[in-house]
Amino acid sequence: MGGWGSGRWRTSAHGAVEACPRIGISDIAKAGWSPGDNAPSWFEWTWSDRAGGGYASGLLMGDRLTLLRDGELEGGAIARFVATPCHFGGQRWWFECPACGTRAAHLYLRRARLECRRCADLTYYSQRETLDDRMLRRTRKIRGRVGGSRNLIEPFPGKPRGMHWRTYHRLRRQEAVAHLASLRGAIAVLQRMRV
Repeated sequence: MGGWGSGRWRTSAHGAVEACPRIGISDIAKAGWSPGDNAPSWFEWTWSDRAGGGYASGLLMGDRLTLLRDGELEGGAIARFVATPCHFGGQRWWFECPACGTRAAHLYLRRARLECRRCADLTYYSQRETLDDRMLRRTRKIRGRVGGSRNLIEPFPGKPRGMHWRTYHRLRRQEAVAHLASLRGAIAVLQRMRV
């Protein structure tokens, strides 16, 4: 079969979810939207991303959302709402992706259109990480869980109060293995750079 990482895209050709403006059903609900309300209502939508963020407003009317920026219609930024029944009564609301028609809890503003994550061709930053990057992130996460600094230069923190010794020793072993794997990856990269 394939080698390490053969089934993953590791390119930056895809956009990143974290860098793309996103609107969720929860954002609409916080704005006071009620399903089936035919009276038009406005809501304001702000987002933050790695590029700084932005601001837009939207018009909610019936089962449609129209996104506006600076008072002008944002390209094809129109989406419909659909509902699915819940097991114990009531409904759960979703966006219907304007591009493919599937249900989605979030839509992303990309190429002046609202689209689901797949249609917008977006991936998460964590999907682009190499093995040594993942191990470095895991090392820092374990250190944070024990209550210490995420700085790898500092020694591993002592056992926090209330934590079992068995748990502490297990986390310390996992941190050592992950840290060693991340260092091996960094050394391999440095050796390739020397050649």
